[in-house]
Order: sequence, then structure tokens, then C-alpha cells
Amino acid sequence: AALVPVALRVVLRGAQFPEGYVRVGPPVAAAELPGALAALLAELDADLLGSDPEAPLAGYLRLVPGRASRSDRVDWPSRLLAWLTGDRA
Repeated sequence: AALVPVALRVVLRGAQFPEGYVRVGPPVAAAELPGALAALLAELDADLLGSDPEAPLAGYLRLVPGRASRSDRVDWPSRLLAWLTGDRA
């Protein structure tokens, strides 16, 4: 029977909270599974290392958005001031 290799990494990149990434490979025979998993993990690790930690990881679909870091969240007085002044930038 064919098995589908799935690589999973949960990492702290540029935000305060961890992000999870999944990479799914094509079905392989049981004897080929260890090599396929190692290859998928190497590809996922290369994608993570070669990307800007503050930007979304290119080529991956975001299924569940994470929480923003405290430094990225805008507090209510700042939101009120932006609303009152019409500043949307």
C-alpha cells in the first residue's frame, strides 16, 4: 500500500507565537517512506531558512491565522485616534 509522507515543523520565526508548517509529498511505497520524509523535511527547512521571518512563507497556504505579537497589535487609544483623524495608513 502507498503511504503519503507529511513533513511538519512548528517554529518561532519573527513573531511572538509559534507557526506551524506542513508539506505533503506524493504517495510512496512503505520502504521509501523514511527517505521521502527526510527529503520533505529538508525542503521545508530550506524554505524556512531562506525566508524573511517577518513575512508570510512564500508558497504556503495559511489555513489558520495566528495571533499578532504584542508589538504588532494596536491598542484602543491608538485605534481611536486613527479613527478620529481619518488616518488609515
